[in-house]
Amino acid sequence: MLTLSSSQFDSPRTSASIAGAEWCHYLEEFPLYAIRKAAKWTVVGRDKLPSVATFIADVKLAIGDGVLERRRLLARISNPSPSIISAKLEVE
Repeated sequence: MLTLSSSQFDSPRTSASIAGAEWCHYLEEFPLYAIRKAAKWTVVGRDKLPSVATFIADVKLAIGDGVLERRRLLARISNPSPSIISAKLEVE
């Protein structure tokens, strides 16, 4: 049986790896160009790294107005829900 001691999770490298994975999870839905732009703003404008929520706000600002909403609408059009399909069949 494999047991892990708490000291294995206390190293700075492990903490950074876990934090990086968490950031990736939260940012995976955003376009890479916006993440890069927000990262440049962060490096130039701050002494320490922001929280994930603050960084996501910067990413949304870098994307511009309406881009995420257009993406959601396009996804909804390309993958309609079963209720929309059944309603469409009843009309025909």
